[in-house]
Amino acid sequence: MSQTSARHFFAEQLAQRITPEWAESTGGVVFQFHVSGDTGGSWIVDLNRTGDWVCEGQDDAADCTIGLSEEDLIAIVDGQLNPNMAYMLGKLRITGNISLSLKIPSLLVGR
Repeated sequence: MSQTSARHFFAEQLAQRITPEWAESTGGVVFQFHVSGDTGGSWIVDLNRTGDWVCEGQDDAADCTIGLSEEDLIAIVDGQLNPNMAYMLGKLRITGNISLSLKIPSLLVGR
């Protein structure tokens, strides 16, 4: 596993991957991430905002909720695990609007 933790990814890296144009292209989706593990936690990615898209916390009204382990999150971020394969293997759990999960690879792996 790389030196990145879930906490570092959400606090430092993810917000830099989101551009206003990309956020707008999603139609203002709200993602909820639940990450298990030593430095796991819950994060909201709210693409309705005009910045500060990522914050720690819980949003019960999120459009799409994603659950995974910290180890699998980092493997996806590092390109070691394909998000679609993670879903098929049961390592990535999605509830809510499943069609929005198509945005997950570009969000986690980058564009």
